Amino acid sequence: MDSVNDKTKSSKINEFYNYIQKMQSSNVSNQICGIIHIIGHFSRIHDPELDHVFVKNFPQPLLAQFNMLNDDQMKANYDENLVGHLFSVFTFIYRNHNLVNDSTARSFLIIFLKCIKNKERTLTFDIAKLIDSIMICLNIEEHKVYDLNASHVNRLCYAKIKENFNQIW
Repeated sequence: MDSVNDKTKSSKINEFYNYIQKMQSSNVSNQICGIIHIIGHFSRIHDPELDHVFVKNFPQPLLAQFNMLNDDQMKANYDENLVGHLFSVFTFIYRNHNLVNDSTARSFLIIFLKCIKNKERTLTFDIAKLIDSIMICLNIEEHKVYDLNASHVNRLCYAKIKENFNQIW
């Protein structure tokens, strides 16, 4: 049985590294596709090594796009899908405690915090996963210095409840 599990794990690791290679494309759309595949296929796998490889190999052009979401000139013309991808990456990175002390992962936390402060945004996301990830972040004393206050989290919850309410009616 162990050889089957080892073979399965080896196959998953190879698949993971193949996606990492695809993320290194110069095309941001291809990078996003690679990220989506990794998140979709590996969100239930809690392997610290793979998590570190993910953040260390995160495509810099896509990270720059995430950073521009908070640029005052870009706020009016933001891409809602890009915001959704940022939230997916944030929840993937902080789905467990593997990266809570990682300085590269912390950059995603900072971008995320800046992003949720923008009150004009319409946000689409899985609120339960997002709250779980926020709670994991808050378990680290060092992260408590960031301006993650209740009003921002409440705004996220309110936006999601309002969106769901509007869909019902």
